[in-house]
Amino acid sequence: MKKCTPLCPYFRCQRRATEYRRNPRTGRTIVWCTFADDICQGYRCMFAQCAVHALNPSTGECTITLRSRKRKKDITIEEEAEILDKEYLRIRDKLKRLGGRIDEIE
Repeated sequence: MKKCTPLCPYFRCQRRATEYRRNPRTGRTIVWCTFADDICQGYRCMFAQCAVHALNPSTGECTITLRSRKRKKDITIEEEAEILDKEYLRIRDKLKRLGGRIDEIE
């Protein structure tokens, strides 16, 4: 699981107290909390929220990464051909019911 970070584009502070700063030594971007005058704690802060409501407040995990993992299922060419064949048969049956001439289409 990926933890929510303040660098996420969907991360929001309810106090609107976040500033994006660059660390002069390392050059990395850090998120500064002007309310606490310290580095932002991210999901551990009581004012943290997600713009797309994907933050799990108890664990701090981002559910967007869960959704993307489920979607990235690799399908083979054979499976894709089966899906297209089923879709073709479904459309052909609908055309038959509507009185379309299937011989002209095939």
